[in-house]
Amino acid sequence: MTLSHRTVLHKAILYGVVLLLVVVALFPLAWAIFGSLKTSQELYNFPYNLLPQAPTLNNYNMLLSLSNFFRSFTNTFFTSVAATALSLLVACLSGYSLTRFAFPGSKLLKRLILDTYMIPSILLVLPIYSILTKLNLRDNLMAYTLMVTSTTLPFCVWLMTSYFAGVSMSFEEAAMIDGCSRFKAFYKVVVPQLTPAIIATGIQAFILVWNDLMYAKILLSSEENRTLSLVISSMFAQEQVYPWGVILAGTVVATVPVLLMFIFGVDKLIGGWSEGGVKG
Repeated sequence: MTLSHRTVLHKAILYGVVLLLVVVALFPLAWAIFGSLKTSQELYNFPYNLLPQAPTLNNYNMLLSLSNFFRSFTNTFFTSVAATALSLLVACLSGYSLTRFAFPGSKLLKRLILDTYMIPSILLVLPIYSILTKLNLRDNLMAYTLMVTSTTLPFCVWLMTSYFAGVSMSFEEAAMIDGCSRFKAFYKVVVPQLTPAIIATGIQAFILVWNDLMYAKILLSSEENRTLSLVISSMFAQEQVYPWGVILAGTVVATVPVLLMFIFGVDKLIGGWSEGGVKG
């Protein structure tokens, strides 16, 4: 076998493995989308067909007719946006401070920030529940937003610290020589260079908050404060049995915002990685 034949074979194997991984990753989403377009009878047909024979939107109509669906979607969206914005604000300021200012214990603080992210979330449930109950803040969306923000902060601060550490100080030093204050150099010079990194961190923080179920189930109880994950999970536990098609439709709807973030953010993520740093 010649070298060119080996190269072609290696590429074919590589592409085959990548294609297999893509199919495995996308199959659950495709199954949920196609299943949400089927009738209940067709979902239980044997042999099972992936594609719907007679596509219908009845499952989505039933989902949208739920009295608390729009409220839960709105709660989840604004909670996720607020927690993401707050996480990015604190993470950017913290990451910049940890990389630009040397103070006693700064290295230890960096390690502690990462270590706190390694603590299992389930261990924090009881203390948080007790504190919020004593403060009369249980079943409060603002308190819940601050709670989920605290769960994303260690990860966001750790990421932004590594990103700020990779940005040369030459640009901001030049800006300060020209009369900029430290803070103005931070948000006028440094932050624009890290736009792709900030977007990537924000997407991950948004997904963490959007998918949260554990804290929402423990801290939120009233109908008007429920999140989308709570509504979907409650379909399995209520006396009224919801068709699987409606549950799959809810899963698809819950996935849409995350997919849109990736679709509209991928160009900035790919095209902006080389914007940071000093070019020689």
